[in-house]
Amino acid sequence: DNAVYPVRVDPTFGYTTAGTGVFSTTDTVARIIGSAVSNTPAEAGTVTDVQVYAAARVDTSASAVDIYAAIYKVSDLSLLSPQSSILTISGSDQTGSWRQLAWSGPSVTTVAYYPSIRIKSQGGARPGFQIWRDSGVSGDSVFQTTETLWPDPLVPTNSTYKYSIYATYTASGGAITNPAGTLKVLNGVLNI
Repeated sequence: DNAVYPVRVDPTFGYTTAGTGVFSTTDTVARIIGSAVSNTPAEAGTVTDVQVYAAARVDTSASAVDIYAAIYKVSDLSLLSPQSSILTISGSDQTGSWRQLAWSGPSVTTVAYYPSIRIKSQGGARPGFQIWRDSGVSGDSVFQTTETLWPDPLVPTNSTYKYSIYATYTASGGAITNPAGTLKVLNGVLNI
C-alpha cells in the first residue's frame, strides 16, 4: 500500500452515463450542446477535459465530424476558456464511444456550469453525426445552432434530453495543516 491519503480521484460534473438513445442528424450546421445534469462541481478546481459519447453518422460514406469543447457558466451564459484544438472523428468511425477533448481548461468553483461541445459534420456527400442521450425533462441540457465558433454569451434553447457530456477537473484541494497544541493519547483515544 503506497497510497498517500486522502486518495482523490479526479471529479466530474455533467452527465457521465452513456445514453441508451441516439440523436442522429444529417445536417451540416454546427450545434453547441451543454449538459445541465449534475453540472455543479463539488469543489473548486481546473477543468482537464470534456468527454462526449459520440460517433460519425451511420452511413457507408459518412463524412468526418469535428468536435470542440468549452465550459459555459449557467448564471450569465458566459464562455469560459474554450478548447483551441479540435477532435476529428473519421467518417468510418460510426460506433459510439467516449471521446475525450483534453486541454488546460478554465478554473471552476462550486456554481453551475454547462460542460459543452461544439459538433459539426465536415460536409461532403453524407454529412451528419450521432450523440448518445437519455430521455429527461426540459432543462436537462441546452443547445444552440450556430456557425459562430463560440458565441459569448450562449443563447440556448432548453432540451428534454440528458446528453452524454461531462467535464473532468482537478480539484484545487487545500492544505492540511497540523493542529496547534499538544497531542495526548488517553486510554487509546487521541485527543487534540
